Amino acid sequence: MNKFTNIKERIRYIADYKKVKKETFFGQLGMTSANFRGDKINRPINSNAIEKIITLYPDINPTWLIAGKGEMLLNNVAGVNESNAEYAINSIKRTIPHILISALPSLGRASLLKDKDVINRYMIPDFSNKGVQFIIEVTENERMQPKYFSGDLLGCKHITDTSFIQWGKSYVLDTEQGVIIARLFPIDEATKSIECRFYNEKNYPSFIIDISSINSFSLIGGVLRME
Repeated sequence: MNKFTNIKERIRYIADYKKVKKETFFGQLGMTSANFRGDKINRPINSNAIEKIITLYPDINPTWLIAGKGEMLLNNVAGVNESNAEYAINSIKRTIPHILISALPSLGRASLLKDKDVINRYMIPDFSNKGVQFIIEVTENERMQPKYFSGDLLGCKHITDTSFIQWGKSYVLDTEQGVIIARLFPIDEATKSIECRFYNEKNYPSFIIDISSINSFSLIGGVLRME
């Protein structure tokens, strides 16, 4: 994959490899195809375009992209270009996937995502430092507490060991009755149940739920909100 001596040639090849229309691909970078033809092929490319490529296509090796060294694809994310490919939520280190709510049951079974379940990917250092593994968007169906509003993006960490729950913290729960967002409190270890509380208890009274009816637990580590 080192036959391209110019970074813009490598960028054009990414579009071909991903089978993305050139107009669409260059539009994602905030550029036009004219920037990749004629004399302009030898002109420098701005760092914003490079960052967008790495964010949109996390399987691309940045060293190959910038310097033309090594392989084009990173080994730890090879195959995520296929719509049905599965990969662990921890396998893509540089970006955080924004996933569909419908993907939460998959996390409960094996901590695996399909590429088709990923809406977008973001580079958010503060989220990464908190161990956030994925992002979901709050809708009216999942809101359940006024602290979070429809449209908010929640940074979450999937919890596999339910023997250690941070009581009083907010979690996203995928249950047999749907997805809810609540603060969790202990009831009785013998009954294997927990109490779900909400910030607006007048409109959303607390209730008790059996742990066995919860498909996945995800601790909320942060929120992004558009004004």
